[in-house]
Amino acid sequence: MTTLLDNDLYKFTMMQAVWAKYPETRVGYQFINRNLGDTFTVEAVDLIRERIGRYAECQLTEAELAFLADLPFIQPEFVDFLRDFKLNAEEVTVALQEGQLKLQIEGTWLDTILWEVPLMAFISETYFEVVNQDWTHDLDAYAARTREKADRLTAAGCQFFEFGTRRRRSYDHEDAVVAAFKDVGGTFGGTSNLHFAMRYGLRPIGTMAHEWIMGHAGLLDVAAANPAALEAWLEVYQGQLDTALTDTYTTDFFLQNFSGQLAQTYDAVRHDSECPFEFADKILSFYDREGIDAKQKGIVFSDSLNVDKAIEIERHVDGRTQCWYGIGTHFTNDFPQCPALNIVIKLFEVDGVKVAKISDNPVKASGDPLAVQQSLEAIKQAAE
Repeated sequence: MTTLLDNDLYKFTMMQAVWAKYPETRVGYQFINRNLGDTFTVEAVDLIRERIGRYAECQLTEAELAFLADLPFIQPEFVDFLRDFKLNAEEVTVALQEGQLKLQIEGTWLDTILWEVPLMAFISETYFEVVNQDWTHDLDAYAARTREKADRLTAAGCQFFEFGTRRRRSYDHEDAVVAAFKDVGGTFGGTSNLHFAMRYGLRPIGTMAHEWIMGHAGLLDVAAANPAALEAWLEVYQGQLDTALTDTYTTDFFLQNFSGQLAQTYDAVRHDSECPFEFADKILSFYDREGIDAKQKGIVFSDSLNVDKAIEIERHVDGRTQCWYGIGTHFTNDFPQCPALNIVIKLFEVDGVKVAKISDNPVKASGDPLAVQQSLEAIKQAAE
């Protein structure tokens, strides 16, 4: 990993929004390993630190800046800001405690926002390079399996994207995956990774993440977070990148705030927890109540998808609205006998205020325990 563009588009789009609106806000992020049985070693932690130091030396090249400048939603002034931008390794603290990796990021939101995705990639790649080596390093066979996945998704009419940077087995595996999809074509629509989008002449895909809405919960409160985050996004992007993430504080709570002009304005919503079939029906019913033609809107599904699940969702929706499938780990870290790590890095503090993500799936809740409790209480009060 030798370029700042080896990162998801949504980190850059959120960074531009933070640059425009909250450049002095300070934040903290925290690493979470959802499977404590996946332990680390001193050698692995040392290599993670080394990779962090090397990545902090990266700067965007003029060719990369030109690539960003060609994206219609990236502002020229933001490109100028990025010209001299570098990450700071001192903002990342890494430690090993009884086999558990401990990692935190602290600094201004603007300075630290690009760390999350490459750090997760470092952690995953290092783990499978140093700690767990019991897997087959056959890129040709992996690429062949990837082409089969693309053929099946295309045959089923599933419009799909590659979202696999964060938990990839290695850079080379993601490279092989994107190259295979590029070769097959079909209904493949692009990648979330800016570096691979540039490398292969593909459309980069991404809008916002939970972080954007959690940030507004810290700046304001949970009750105001969804509408404030969505309105702020519209101010920055003026009708572009209009896909709203629904489940930061549960989808039901989100839809209370989404009714009316916001629902009319945003082109799509993104699903990231809850049963996808129930979610699709819930969104379709919501659009019906709002008097909105669901066929003019869409849903991006992105929750732990594989080929079989995407095809099932496509059949369930059956053309009632537009569907897209952002598939990550199943593309870039698909080793059934040696499964991927279940890891995340989440915002946990904004200007000294602890924040949480609740989600529609209780297993995905994260954050300071008190912030989780307070968020649940705010959601309950709104429901009442």
